[in-house]
Amino acid sequence: MARGYVVGLVFWGISLQARWLTSHKHLKTNPWVPLSGIVESSLSFALVYLGAQAMSFTYLESALMGALFMATSPSTVLQIIHQTRASGQLTERVLHHTAINLVFAVITVQLLMGVQAFEQTGLLIDALYDGFIVACISVVLGVLMGLVIPELFRWLPRTATDATLAFALGVCLLCALTMSMKLLPMLSCFVFGVVCRYQRITVGVAKQGFGTAGELLSLLLFVYVGASVSFVSLAEGLMVGVSVLLLRQLAKAIAVTSLAFGGGLQWDKGFSVSVALAPSASFLVLMTAQLDLAGFTRLAVLQALLSAALIMGAVGPLLVRLAILRSKESLAGQDG
Repeated sequence: MARGYVVGLVFWGISLQARWLTSHKHLKTNPWVPLSGIVESSLSFALVYLGAQAMSFTYLESALMGALFMATSPSTVLQIIHQTRASGQLTERVLHHTAINLVFAVITVQLLMGVQAFEQTGLLIDALYDGFIVACISVVLGVLMGLVIPELFRWLPRTATDATLAFALGVCLLCALTMSMKLLPMLSCFVFGVVCRYQRITVGVAKQGFGTAGELLSLLLFVYVGASVSFVSLAEGLMVGVSVLLLRQLAKAIAVTSLAFGGGLQWDKGFSVSVALAPSASFLVLMTAQLDLAGFTRLAVLQALLSAALIMGAVGPLLVRLAILRSKESLAGQDG
C-alpha cells in the first residue's frame, strides 16, 4: 500500500501543472480537437486489444491493456514543455490529447474492474460500485478539494513557496484519502485541477514540478519499476511490451495524422503530435501499482506493463523533445 501511495503522490504532484486546462476555449471553437482525441483513444484501445488477444491474453486482460495504453503520461509531457518553454499549435494539441485520453483510460479501467467484480461475485451491485460509484465519489472528492484550496488562497497572503506547499498538501491529502478508500486518486486529482482552473486559481504560481522535491521524488518511478519485478521478469515481458507499444504508436499516428487537416494542422505537424503523445511510463507505473494491490492482474500482464513503462521512461521524454524541436515551438535558448 505504501509503495502505491508514494508513486501516486509523486506522479500527481508533478503532473498538476494545470496550464493545459487554461486553453479550454479552443475545445469549443475547434470541435476537431476533442474528435481527434476520442478517435485516437478509441483506435489505441482497439489495436492494443486485438494485439493482446493475438498473444493469448484473456479478453479482460486484453481490454485492460487496451485501456492503459490509451493514456499519455502528463508528467513527462509537462516536464519537457516546461524545460523547452514550448508554445504553439503542437504544444496545445498535445496537452488537449493528453487530457482526453487520460480521462478515457481511467474511466475505462474502472469499468473493467466493475466487469471483473461481476464475474467474481455475480452481483450487479458489486459491478455498479466498482464500475460507477467509485468514479463518482472520486469526482466529488476532487471537486471538494478544488473548492477548498482556492478559498484558502483568497483569505491567506501567499508567495510562490506557499502556493507550492498548499497544492502539495492538497495532493497529499487527496491521494491519501482516495487510496485509503480504494478510490481513484488520478481522477480525483484531475478534477481537482479542473475545479481550481474554473475558480481562477492555477498552480502557475507554484514551482514547476514542485521544485527540487518533485524532481527527486520523480526518480521513485524508476526505483519502483526496478523493485517490483526481477530482470528476468522484465525480459520475459519485453516482447509483449514492445509489440503493444508499437501498436499503440501506430494507432496514435494514424488517428492524429489523418484528422490533422480538420483541425487546421498540416499532416507532418499532426504526425509530430502523435510522436509527442508517446510517453506512458508514469501512468503505467501508477496504474500497475493500483491494479497489483487490487489483485486485478496476473504476472504476465504485470511483466508486459512494467517492461513497457521502463522503455517509455527512457524513450518517451526524447520523443516529446524531438517533436517540439521539429515543430520549432521551443523558446529555450532564444532569449537575448
